[in-house]
Amino acid sequence: MKKAWILFVLVFLAHWVFAEDTDDTVYRSINDAIKSFVREMSEVLPASLVAVVSMETSDAEISKDIIRRINVAVTKTKKQQRIEREESRLADIYKELNFQASDKVDQKSAQSIGEMLGVQFVIYGSYKETGNGLFELEIVAAGVNTAAIFWEDIKKGRVKSSISIPDWNLSLGLRAGGSARFYALSNDIQGEADAGGAFEGGFQVGALFGIIPNLPNLEIGLQTELLFSGDTVKYSGNDGAGDFSASFTGYTLAIPLLAKVSYRLGDFVFPLFLGPVFNIPLGDTKYSSGDISGSYTASPLPAGFTVGIAPGLKLGPGTLFADIRFTGDFKNTAVNDGAGTLEIYRRNALSFSLGYEIGIRN
Repeated sequence: MKKAWILFVLVFLAHWVFAEDTDDTVYRSINDAIKSFVREMSEVLPASLVAVVSMETSDAEISKDIIRRINVAVTKTKKQQRIEREESRLADIYKELNFQASDKVDQKSAQSIGEMLGVQFVIYGSYKETGNGLFELEIVAAGVNTAAIFWEDIKKGRVKSSISIPDWNLSLGLRAGGSARFYALSNDIQGEADAGGAFEGGFQVGALFGIIPNLPNLEIGLQTELLFSGDTVKYSGNDGAGDFSASFTGYTLAIPLLAKVSYRLGDFVFPLFLGPVFNIPLGDTKYSSGDISGSYTASPLPAGFTVGIAPGLKLGPGTLFADIRFTGDFKNTAVNDGAGTLEIYRRNALSFSLGYEIGIRN
């Protein structure tokens, strides 16, 4: 009996291992199937201009969605390239031929469209749901000038969430730099504040989603950060007894929650972001004036806002970027001086930093 069980386990494991290596793999989504298609196709085709000219389906919107996803995957290969204004040029050709992207196309018709577009290879195929929650996706890559099919495959996957899940990109990054600080003293403090400078450094994590079908290079998402910075507010004035100078010093952990829009163009990325910033004091606020010094218990810091840009360039496995942002507080920073709450200053900052982030795409 024991030997029978061992034999059964070995047979089951062998079946599972070898089944993974067959072409009968059932992909969990259309995204996974397309990524596999494009990865395999990119290894076969030379560096070239390509165009996705047709995807036969029973639903024109599904056809457009699959074509968009293939285009996004092709763009990420860096080996095959797409032509400029591909969508508008295809629309003109379809109109001239009285054709739709969801119609069935044969190799000869696909080659004719490719010639009109001026590409070396055309990609076309078909999508259908086969029942039991499964789909079948066929994609062909044919040469325009050679009249040869260079690559063709059929893959199966699950219909559930196959079309509705957008492309996403999770990124992790570090950045460091400095800022020019501008302080406005509260009515509780006499004198004039000097502009100052401060070091900034932090960690950031973001999630971006490609959710606009007609703009595959545009991503929208959220980003949050943990930013460490310090403030030394120097001010001076005349209190009636003579001139004086003093300073406050404090450290802050800032946590922005940013809405982010990012446009990708080849190896370049152009993000815009804005959102609220929540500030946490790190330790007491120190006071110094001549020979007098002390520390005050920092009150909860006011929330603020930030807006900025972070253009980047793909470098190695990630992206090198420059972060330029303006940050301001909604209210004055305050401390507890033992007698009550003392408002001292309001901050504004123009910051510049360099960073590096690594993205994990689906």
